[in-house]
Amino acid sequence: MRHSIFSLVLVALLLAASGNVALAKRVALVIGNDTYKDVVSLQKAVNDANAIGDALESVGFEVFRAKNVVRRDMNFQLQSFYSKLQPGDEALFFYAGHGIEIAGRNFLLPTDIPSAKPGREDFIKSEAIPVDRILSSIRKRGTRVAIMVLDACRDNPFPSEGTRSLGGTRGLARMPSAEGTFIMYSAGVGQTALDRLSDDDPHPNSVFTRSLVPLIKKPGFSLTRTARLVRREVQDLAGKVSHNQRPAYYDEVTGDFFFSGKTKTVTNVPSQPAKPAPPKPSGQSGGTPSFEVESLFWSSVKDSSNPAIINTYLKKYPNGLFAELARVKLAELTKPAVTQKPKPVQPKPAKPSNNGQNPQVAVVTPPTTPTVAPTKPKPKAERVTLQASVWPIGKWPEGISSDGQNLWIAESGVRRVAQMDPTNGRVIKRVKVGRLPVDMVADPTGQVFSLIYTDGLVWSHSARGKPRRLAKLTDYPE
Repeated sequence: MRHSIFSLVLVALLLAASGNVALAKRVALVIGNDTYKDVVSLQKAVNDANAIGDALESVGFEVFRAKNVVRRDMNFQLQSFYSKLQPGDEALFFYAGHGIEIAGRNFLLPTDIPSAKPGREDFIKSEAIPVDRILSSIRKRGTRVAIMVLDACRDNPFPSEGTRSLGGTRGLARMPSAEGTFIMYSAGVGQTALDRLSDDDPHPNSVFTRSLVPLIKKPGFSLTRTARLVRREVQDLAGKVSHNQRPAYYDEVTGDFFFSGKTKTVTNVPSQPAKPAPPKPSGQSGGTPSFEVESLFWSSVKDSSNPAIINTYLKKYPNGLFAELARVKLAELTKPAVTQKPKPVQPKPAKPSNNGQNPQVAVVTPPTTPTVAPTKPKPKAERVTLQASVWPIGKWPEGISSDGQNLWIAESGVRRVAQMDPTNGRVIKRVKVGRLPVDMVADPTGQVFSLIYTDGLVWSHSARGKPRRLAKLTDYPE
């Protein structure tokens, strides 16, 4: 009897838990402010909010939108957004418009923000929306993930007097981020974000938003990978007009987050029995190959000078991320060598006779074609068999390297590096690092070099002794 009661209670708890999971949802608020009354207006902020909203809806977010809102309406939209959030939800807040940094705090400016001169910072703070308050209000709802994307790093819209200005003159400041939050700025500290590349730029969105929108819809792209690709794309576009804009992001999310997910979810159950799937090619695993496995496969063959080895990647991943690079490499390796034609041998003129008789006729032997040694037949390409082993590592890798015998994997969100035996997937050891590295490389001695993205420092980590600082980079490697 007791066993039966316990079983019923357990089933009830499981059903309640599954109900909570089912209720977890994705909710977003997007705001775009273009038309300001007393400060300079913008051109594309509303378009940016609409583009982001459409992209988020396409990947399952419930999106709430607001445009050209005054302070009262902006606060109302935020409160409505907070009320929609439940514990376990995935929340995203996007803002495009004017923002300002005052004494290390970031503020978003509604369209009715008054113009103010230097010295009236407290007045502006009371009329603006503090960013840290928005983030705190989202986290209080118990969301699993709180994502904040700010395309507000534009020039200070307030007039300056000589060398004095109200607030920071350029961009926003970095703000502390709590566990479970991800903050992305359209430009780095002290930088400004471009609304457009030029006055003739026909694109409807800012440089930052036009780079972000396509990646939101890309299946299998993690949040951090999306941020890195956006940063690279924006930096390249801004560089074409000699502008320095490098988006910054700060990741405190535990585990992985994907806008579109790694795999497609099947929602409809067929009424008829499914036909048996055709047999897969030998060596091809089911489902979509993960980015980690493909990246490892490409890394193992990309430096080979044997066309057959490069071709193994193309056979396995004909439409892979590195397929174009593989084809270029293959064309270079199979390009026929250019041979120079031998120069014809010129006959030497006969010497004249010295005895007064008829000159001797010089007998000239026709030049013979230089004998070219027959080309040895090329040896048959060595048969190469590669096998990509898939080992669960538990975390999305922030960096992967090899010291020739082992794999070194920087695990996302846990601030540690795992040493793995690639032959059997066994974790040999884990090395704690102070912060999450954005990239890494291992040497044959077993040391791990991790780049700390927040300050550009390179540290050497090993199981023996304390971490040792090696260098400080002037820029971050991609």
